[in-house]
Amino acid sequence: MLARRACNLVNVPAPQAAKTILGDILAVKYTVDPGIEGKVAIQTPKPPAPPPPPVAKPAAIPAINADPGVVLAGVMITEGVRKAYLVKKADSQGTWASEGENLMGWKVHSVSATAVKLQQQDRTVELQLYPRQ
Repeated sequence: MLARRACNLVNVPAPQAAKTILGDILAVKYTVDPGIEGKVAIQTPKPPAPPPPPVAKPAAIPAINADPGVVLAGVMITEGVRKAYLVKKADSQGTWASEGENLMGWKVHSVSATAVKLQQQDRTVELQLYPRQ
């Protein structure tokens, strides 16, 4: 990226102006015909404004899976402990999960006598122990 600079060349020989602008500032290769004579004046009141900053891309939001990949196979509520027996659809492996625990990216939000509520980000899914057909 080019540095922002003011340019103040007054009554400068043309070859020197070419060297300053083309060679020093723009860093490009150039040639000046040896027969070029004369003096130039090139002035800018202040350095050119920098280009606007690039627009930041928003961070990718992780995908929310609509299906937690488990079914509710049992509920246990005793002495203030609430657990749901959740069975993975993929391999039929089951596990007891208490309220507040995480399972496959889903948090066990609440367990009732007939259902469990799972949360992932802003989404809540309720699994019924005895789903209606």
